[in-house]
Parts: sequence; C-alpha cells; structure tokens
Amino acid sequence: MKSILEKLNQSVGINGSAVITHDGIPVVSVISGQTDEEKTAAIGASLIRSAVKSLGELGSQEVQSVCLEASRGRILLVSAGNVFLVVVTDPTINLDTTMLDIKSAANRLQKAASLEWSEH
Repeated sequence: MKSILEKLNQSVGINGSAVITHDGIPVVSVISGQTDEEKTAAIGASLIRSAVKSLGELGSQEVQSVCLEASRGRILLVSAGNVFLVVVTDPTINLDTTMLDIKSAANRLQKAASLEWSEH
C-alpha cells in the first residue's frame, strides 16, 4: 500500500496521502512533515461521518468521495472499498487532471486491501 501512496505523491500538487479505515484509524501514510498524520486521519473520519449522515438523510448510504477546500489546500477522501484514500493537495492544482491519478490509486488500494485482509 505504501508504494501506491508514494507513487501518487509524485503527482504535481499532492502533498501527502494516507489510507484510513471508515472510523478514521490510519492504516498507512506518506505525509510530509508539514501535515500531521493523526490530525489528517481525524479530519478524514469526521468528514466521512458527516457525509454518511447527510447522505443517509437523503436516502443514499454509500460515500464515493468528499472534498474539503480551504485557502491553503484541499483534503480529498475517495472510497477504496473497506478503506478511504485521503489526499492532501495544494489549493491551485487542477482537480480534473489529478482525480484520474487519485481514482487510479484508490482502485489499486482497494485491490491491495482486499488481498491483504483475505490473507488474515
């Protein structure tokens, strides 16, 4: 999983990435020294809970992705099966282009997670 994150982090404008469980427990991360891994996971978990609750009220239950935009950057969460991919980006990146890399990484993580957990 770590190699998938390291490759993703080579994309322009991506400052770090992590894999978290649905309840926010960090599984693996490759995040720069400027970003706190545990805080990133906690923010991710909070965003997931809020999205699930909001979608539940609308009659939908599955969260595919969440994007939080701020003046200093974005935090993106993308479903990867039993886990979420969390990506921290610069505020100026073109999300259309970068989302291709992010979704590809999420697909690879989903496969890796299912293989890893089927072995246990």
